Amino acid sequence: IIEAKGENVVVEKGGKYGLYNSVSKSLFVDPIYVSIEAFGKTYNDGYLFKDENGKYGIINFQGKKITKAIYDSIESLLYKEGCLLVKQDDKYGIIDKEQNNLLPFEYAGIKYNEKANLFIAEDVEYKTSIIDTNYLIKLTGILSEINTEKSYIRMRINDEYKYYNL
Repeated sequence: IIEAKGENVVVEKGGKYGLYNSVSKSLFVDPIYVSIEAFGKTYNDGYLFKDENGKYGIINFQGKKITKAIYDSIESLLYKEGCLLVKQDDKYGIIDKEQNNLLPFEYAGIKYNEKANLFIAEDVEYKTSIIDTNYLIKLTGILSEINTEKSYIRMRINDEYKYYNL
């Protein structure tokens, strides 16, 4: 037993990982993955798996594969239940646990600023987008300052500085 979350247990056999249900006493995901780990607050959110090629995918809590192993990385957004920060072909985006795109794969990096309660996404041309937790872009430009004490963001857009109240 590697990890138990609810009634599901990550098990290891021969260096590969699968899922076992402790209530039905059955293996419901064969041990074929390099790694499996639960994401989210409960086992109902699902599991991230890694295949032999180093790619990641998603399995739901019943063992159904939601995505093939197509992502370079997957990170759970614990502050936004059921949402995942994913990297594919060197671009970041955000999906939900059913693989619906919430934020397109067009960013070189995405960070969540907990104090400001928003995402800061940078594209390959170093332009920054300020994105709220509903995944709506509020500002795009060159980030100058985030001041959570005074509750504002300052950005340069074209040749002017613009402010966004937090």
